[in-house]
Amino acid sequence: MYWLFNSKNINVGIGEVRVDWNQKQNFKGEAGDEVIFFEFNYRRRLFTHHYKIIRISKRETERSIGRNVITITLQLLRDFGEVKEIEDYIFSFPRIKYFRSRLGRYFNRKYYKLSDIEFSAIVEDRIFLSRTIVGTALNALHTDHRRAFSQLIFERNPDILQNRYSNAEVLSLLNEYFQYAVATPAKQLAAAYTQMQTFIERGEALEAIAFYNTANSRNRNDSILTQVNIINEYLEQVDISIPEDRRTNVNESEFEFLFRDKPLPIDLND
Repeated sequence: MYWLFNSKNINVGIGEVRVDWNQKQNFKGEAGDEVIFFEFNYRRRLFTHHYKIIRISKRETERSIGRNVITITLQLLRDFGEVKEIEDYIFSFPRIKYFRSRLGRYFNRKYYKLSDIEFSAIVEDRIFLSRTIVGTALNALHTDHRRAFSQLIFERNPDILQNRYSNAEVLSLLNEYFQYAVATPAKQLAAAYTQMQTFIERGEALEAIAFYNTANSRNRNDSILTQVNIINEYLEQVDISIPEDRRTNVNESEFEFLFRDKPLPIDLND
């Protein structure tokens, strides 16, 4: 079996590590099981270490009858360092339904059991790509876009209301939505700003054009100049699709089965 352990109050390290705690219920792990440690706080959100369980001992506490002291001895297999950010993997975990402000509720227990697919997603980076791209891109958009896309996809495929859908099809529709609702208007704004430069003198007058009415234009992110700079810097880099070199890396049918009857990976209220 595979386990996910919270590293809070546990000294993980090199070589063999001993971890102990007490609880009422029995711990169902066995020697040979593998454990991934995570760290989740306001500064760091990482999967940090990969261990194998060498030994497990259990005894009843003297102070409190009915509580067991669990002691496991672990052998380090791999130190992940700081490369495995939790947010890159959350869309491959069926139990996670909130992906932004309430994400911490899924990482507040001492340990969790992992499925084979969830474990390989973390250790081998065999993540649910289509769902990850949809969730990451969609939740990065303004809530108005998230609501508009939700309405569009419900109109195109009403079965989504019963959580019946293909994540690959959702990704394709998100690409379509992004092009006409985000990319095209952004390019039109950039082109309009270029036209303005032909009849408005460069300087404060041009920089003051914005989507608001205030004298403090330089400190606002909704000036057209600021928006055009963002468009020119990022828009051409945005590709909401599975990279060519990853399209055959994961059998997504396994993930589709794992996520059957699960809602869309979208937060609408934050």
